[in-house]
Amino acid sequence: SITKQGHSYTTNTTMIVTVKYGLEQSASVNVEEGTTIEQVLGKVRDALGFGSNVKALIDGHAQPLGNAVSDGDTIEVETAANSKAA
Repeated sequence: SITKQGHSYTTNTTMIVTVKYGLEQSASVNVEEGTTIEQVLGKVRDALGFGSNVKALIDGHAQPLGNAVSDGDTIEVETAANSKAA
């Protein structure tokens, strides 16, 4: 880690990820490298008002929630169909 002016900074890169839900709602969050899609959704779930039964799409392709996000990603959240398939 790096210390500047008494503050300790980890060397992890901070990234900005945008989450979109519905036609008009979106939120951008700062996350550290290695953050998963599921963790990002957890940060914005209350603000955007979606439930836990959702799927995440990046560039139109469904993503496993355990995948790490990349800087600049836009995650589109859709309510998942009520099925047992993961």
